[in-house]
Amino acid sequence: MKNIIIGITLSLFAFSCSKETPEPIQMSIENTVSPAVGFDDLEVGDEFNYVYFLGESYYDTDNSNYQFTRDTLNFEVCGFKDGKFVVQEKITPASAILNEEVDYWLPQADSVFTYLMYVRNDSLITEQYKDMTFQSHLFNSEPRNLTLRPYVESDYDILGWKTTFPYHEDLKEIQINNADISGNIYPSLNVLMNNIAMAADGDGLSYFYSKEDGIVRTSRYSWWTSQGVGWELLIE
Repeated sequence: MKNIIIGITLSLFAFSCSKETPEPIQMSIENTVSPAVGFDDLEVGDEFNYVYFLGESYYDTDNSNYQFTRDTLNFEVCGFKDGKFVVQEKITPASAILNEEVDYWLPQADSVFTYLMYVRNDSLITEQYKDMTFQSHLFNSEPRNLTLRPYVESDYDILGWKTTFPYHEDLKEIQINNADISGNIYPSLNVLMNNIAMAADGDGLSYFYSKEDGIVRTSRYSWWTSQGVGWELLIE
């Protein structure tokens, strides 16, 4: 087994959030609560905040343990260009990764990312902004198309930082009704689990979201260690 601690590299947007090179907003984990706003209500100026977490044992459906760190991600809709939202993402200055020695990895924590996001034909699409390389903590630095149509309802539930769906090494799409994430109940969430790379000892990726509530959680986890990391939406 290799001793790999996985991290999520995310990069988003760089438009005109106030300056050519935006300054991070001063926040702390205590005051970075955000309302859930869906993709059908997205507007310039909307901001969302996410907290970083470390998850245990992706393989084990009896182990739901995960813990939050003192790191937050600020996601802001900065502008609108050619029918597409320009979004910006940055780790907030008060985050532990920027101020302390920590025993986990969060790559490019001091970077500000810019990318484009828009809805087309009932799908959420992310893509690079101008000639910038696409980078995003939230989307694992991979441009992503997510269908906003509800997946087929399943008999599976939320289990800590993952779901009760058994371990697999392919692509699975499920819908969870009355999904309980940190005490917040979402009427219906799509869960995309892209574990295809795990068949070749790579990382798996999961996305918890809906058209009405936006991105609620994303995660990345290692085939080698079964450990995971991710971002979870902070709700007021």
